[in-house]
Amino acid sequence: SFTTQKEREINTMTGTGQGNTYAKLWENGTYGAPDRGSPSQGRTPLLDVLIERLHQQLGATSLIPHVFEGGAGSGDHALLLAQEGFRVTANEYNRTGVERIERRKLTLSNPSLLRTIEGDVLHCISAQEAHSIDGFYANSLLHTFSAEERVLLYRGVHKTQSDRGVLAVSFKAQGDTLQRTGIIREETEAGPIVVDDQGIRRLFVTNPEPLMRELNTAGYRVVRTCRWNIERYIAVTTYVLGARKFIGFFAEREQTKGDT
Repeated sequence: SFTTQKEREINTMTGTGQGNTYAKLWENGTYGAPDRGSPSQGRTPLLDVLIERLHQQLGATSLIPHVFEGGAGSGDHALLLAQEGFRVTANEYNRTGVERIERRKLTLSNPSLLRTIEGDVLHCISAQEAHSIDGFYANSLLHTFSAEERVLLYRGVHKTQSDRGVLAVSFKAQGDTLQRTGIIREETEAGPIVVDDQGIRRLFVTNPEPLMRELNTAGYRVVRTCRWNIERYIAVTTYVLGARKFIGFFAEREQTKGDT
């Protein structure tokens, strides 16, 4: 394991968002695509924007950017980021996912670029050193968080970055197949919160403005919004087939008083 002593001390398994529910699904084998060596979940428009920006930073500074991915799952996108030559910290709440990433990273030409941290993303972020992270990435994760949890996470990430830091996060969007098959539990300004038959609560975004305000509140400015569909998206193995719809935000960290 590449987890540091500080990370071990600060990391407690609290299960922000739906972490505990997801962990149970992983453990009993009902969540996640089959284990493969190479990435099976392809690049997205949001990931492409992040990769382009990090390459620009690499060209300008000659320093290898460090990306922290929250909720890395099986590690598909963490592997793709490492293949691009970036240093990657892949954070996952459940041990099954972490062990899978550790096996899969051996397929990389330079496995040392990718390390894993098991645990709750809020605690793992708080264990990172100031100015140690260039990019934060979370794909299809934060729609399971409350608005308060999202802002806490964004503020935690903000503390780890210098003024050139960037953040890329994606959410489920209106019209996703799972939105139609679940039960609406709450209507929010950003969209309905729907519970599926596995007990997972998700926000399906109909109005992106509140989510952009959350980022602004935490010290980020959204500079790019991306939308995309995935026709075959493997998650819980019993889910109905159908298009999965996503919206992503790419944001730049705004310099605040006290930054150096």
